[in-house]
Amino acid sequence: MTAGQTTGGVNIVMATGAVLHINVDDPLTLLSPVSGPVDLNMEIHLVTARGLHYSALIQSRTPTGREYAITVPFSAALALRILRAHLIVNNQPGTPVPTAGLAVNLPSGGTPQTIQLTVGGTK
Repeated sequence: MTAGQTTGGVNIVMATGAVLHINVDDPLTLLSPVSGPVDLNMEIHLVTARGLHYSALIQSRTPTGREYAITVPFSAALALRILRAHLIVNNQPGTPVPTAGLAVNLPSGGTPQTIQLTVGGTK
């Protein structure tokens, strides 16, 4: 195949999934102000069983938090990892998110619940 050449008979198969929303509350206002969809000081990744990382992007921000989102395939074992060097990030029960991440597995056809996280302080 060369540049500009068209082809037929190629099927691209996409996995079905849903958008996973991640709400990060920042009551202590420790998150750095950002204007784009990525904050290199605190990234949220979904990691596949093969070790591939996919970034959740910032969808909206307020003075006390952010909402991230990422499309997740159904029935795939994934880990939600928080990459932050200087922040303590807690899950909904208030315990720090482990370095290995939180398990995420969306049942086929389901609507995922929003994951709630809170920035709890600095390291």
